Formats: sequence, structure tokens, C-alpha cells
Amino acid sequence: MGLRVGLQQMSYDGLGNLVVVNTTALPDSVR
Repeated sequence: MGLRVGLQQMSYDGLGNLVVVNTTALPDSVR
């Protein structure tokens, strides 16, 4: 889903768990 980076971004949280964040709903300060 590399073309949908603006909508969803796969990232790792502080515990190393793979999470998908909706960048359209969450402010950058939360990511």
C-alpha cells in the first residue's frame, strides 16, 4: 500500500508492535 501513504502508514510503536495509523484522523504529534 505504498501509494496510500497519505491515508495509512505502517509504523512501529514504542514496544516494537506493528501498527497502522490513519494519518488523516491523527495529528502528527500523536504519530
